[in-house]
Amino acid sequence: MTNEQALLTKRSRDWLRLQALTQRSLKKMTDEEVLELVRLYRRASGDLAFAAAEMSNPDLVEYLNGIVGKAYATLYRRPSKRATEAVWDALYLAAHTFRKHWKPIGFAALLFFVSAFVSVAVYNMFPATQSLLIPPSMQANFDYWMTGSHDPRTFSEANQATVMYVTNNPRVAITTNALNAFSFGIFGVYSMWSNGALVGLLGMKMASVGKLGFLLSSIAPHGVSEIGGFFVSCGAGFVLAMATINPGRRSRAAALREAGKDAFVLIMLSLVMIALAAPIEGFFSFSPAIPQPVKTVFALVALTGWLFYLVGFERKRSDNEALAQAALAEKLPEHRMRQIREGG
Repeated sequence: MTNEQALLTKRSRDWLRLQALTQRSLKKMTDEEVLELVRLYRRASGDLAFAAAEMSNPDLVEYLNGIVGKAYATLYRRPSKRATEAVWDALYLAAHTFRKHWKPIGFAALLFFVSAFVSVAVYNMFPATQSLLIPPSMQANFDYWMTGSHDPRTFSEANQATVMYVTNNPRVAITTNALNAFSFGIFGVYSMWSNGALVGLLGMKMASVGKLGFLLSSIAPHGVSEIGGFFVSCGAGFVLAMATINPGRRSRAAALREAGKDAFVLIMLSLVMIALAAPIEGFFSFSPAIPQPVKTVFALVALTGWLFYLVGFERKRSDNEALAQAALAEKLPEHRMRQIREGG
């Protein structure tokens, strides 16, 4: 039996199976099928190299080149998509990147909330620090909030406020991200800490006049998206800062290129979150015509929706792609991949 006949006898069934798997998208495969695709892709790549070097059958080489190329495209490349598929993939990429970098984003949120509680504790222990903790420029804003009411807005006024929020707030997020990256994370720490301190002190002042519930129910409807967006933006800056400080075994330039892709996705996610908050802030959160309990319910629904999307959206697809990448890079032995498939 010739080498060509032996190869055809031994591998033809695998090649047909590989062709069948490549007719489906990776996100629709089971864990077992993902691993099978990786294994068959590797084997067919070896067969292609052998056929090209040792055999004089151009038809076989062309055939193997076709199925190996299609398998490569399934594992690595982005095929052309319909508009709905492109939007779905963009939503997946944003949620996946958020989950990938939840630690720096969580660190930004932790700084904000810890600062809020620390500032209140410092103020209560040392009341004389009020002039240091609350800038004079913010005192009028504090006094307005402590009235426990909102001034009515006409439609034109609400629209103007929305335009201001949707142009100013994203610009602040981009600036914060850039300064955070260039300062090796220092500006991000300062930004989250200073803003958290102001919110904490405002909450304390509102509680002193029995209006804390009014404050929270007025901020939360848009704050879930807006403040969450600033956490994501700050987290993106931390991702870039960490790539600069600790590139690992890569060159600093390579580390920044890789981190920059994820940071770009995160900053775009933050801009969408902040932009979505603008009309809510302009027309809903500060409207005296809308009861505060309604605002509270809206905020809880918004928070639930964002958590469901960021934490759970296409989670299975994330796991499948991570498993495929680990298998292709030979980072996991077969028994460990089996454990992952079985939830171990």
